[in-house]
Amino acid sequence: LDRHIPEQRVFMVKQSDLKKHLTLTEVEGKPSVSGWTGQPQSVCLFHKEDQVLAINDLHTSSVEEFDMFVSKSLKNEVKVTILRQGGRQPLHLPNCPCSD
Repeated sequence: LDRHIPEQRVFMVKQSDLKKHLTLTEVEGKPSVSGWTGQPQSVCLFHKEDQVLAINDLHTSSVEEFDMFVSKSLKNEVKVTILRQGGRQPLHLPNCPCSD
């Protein structure tokens, strides 16, 4: 299995956690994860440079759109679709076991 093939992943994240813990930067015009400070049970959700493809199945093409879709979500949990580049580091402390 080639670890460097990008793979799509979908997970549910609390809206409040996205607002509070997720840091995005635009890389090549796409919102990409640069920081995630979520707590132990969700610490391994995001990896560095994960591309955010969609929020609640709405395609996101900028950090502003991401923020808008998250803010407008009426549910407590938001469906996040990401594209994970193979071989990237999870955003957690090295001594923290990853539940992935």
